[in-house]
Amino acid sequence: MLKKSNAESELRKTVKSGPCGGSAPQNLCIPVSNVVSKEVRTKNIGQIEVFTNVRRILFATFNKGMKGQIDAFEYLEEYKKKLTPQSYTGLKAELGFYRNYRRVYQLTPALDCGDHTDFTGLVSNEIFRFDVTTNVDYKELKNYEPFQKDSNAKYKIAVVDISGNIKELIDINFPFCPECGQGRMIDTVVLLPGELVSDQALIGVCNNCEYFEEQNRISTHFLSDFNTKISNAFEYERDKMEYQLSVGQNPVFDTTKIVQSHVDMILPYLHKQFDKSIMALCDISYKLTNPKDGDGFNYLKVWWREKLAEDYILDEYDIDLE
Repeated sequence: MLKKSNAESELRKTVKSGPCGGSAPQNLCIPVSNVVSKEVRTKNIGQIEVFTNVRRILFATFNKGMKGQIDAFEYLEEYKKKLTPQSYTGLKAELGFYRNYRRVYQLTPALDCGDHTDFTGLVSNEIFRFDVTTNVDYKELKNYEPFQKDSNAKYKIAVVDISGNIKELIDINFPFCPECGQGRMIDTVVLLPGELVSDQALIGVCNNCEYFEEQNRISTHFLSDFNTKISNAFEYERDKMEYQLSVGQNPVFDTTKIVQSHVDMILPYLHKQFDKSIMALCDISYKLTNPKDGDGFNYLKVWWREKLAEDYILDEYDIDLE
């Protein structure tokens, strides 16, 4: 909770009697919340100005040869007390990223003007905007969309450690749907059922109209779909759970844990095989519509989604992929 400032205390004294709580004229009765909001806004603006000025100084210093590179990191430590912890971490990561990759991607530091761009650079001779972060959980695809739609800007999110080393380079340039023009064609992998060998299909699927396009398909030994993985785990735990029931215990079968373990195991492999920033994993499930005759239909059930793009991923799709 915010502490009451001296200004707020004085304001309360001024309006403690009258038509809106005091003898002061009505037009002087200013809600305390407005004063607090103004103070918060002023503080935030002050922090932004400090961050922007320090960032400008650091990169101007860095670009002055080898000594400038050393001085830039030393200056950052001197400015540490003036920065919020988040700003300090962000600037240290940005400096490290620039030091490590400025030649690789021909990086140029960008102005901090609200377009989610820390650097511009080249990847395979294409111009990209780089947004550097140590925590991708704070990023949302929808915040980049206005710039992607209005100016066709291409973005990569560089997830780095505090020293600026890349842990993941995420391509978020999902095309707009060619059918409806509203949704995005989100890279999604479908785990298809199989015995010893099963297929995994990479599709782009629209979150608005469910139009999809298959982009690639691979075959892998012993890579189960989610339904098979859960079924096998249940069979493995069956005897244990039956025993727990027999002695009056309540067995727990944690499907969520099984799914997450499977995701952690297969996602790096699928990223590498498809060379794509995969945003969702799903498999083919069956929806029963008539219990009497077993009638129903196949659909795609999403078991995992990347938080970055969760607003663009449905829980299920009316798609039957073979």
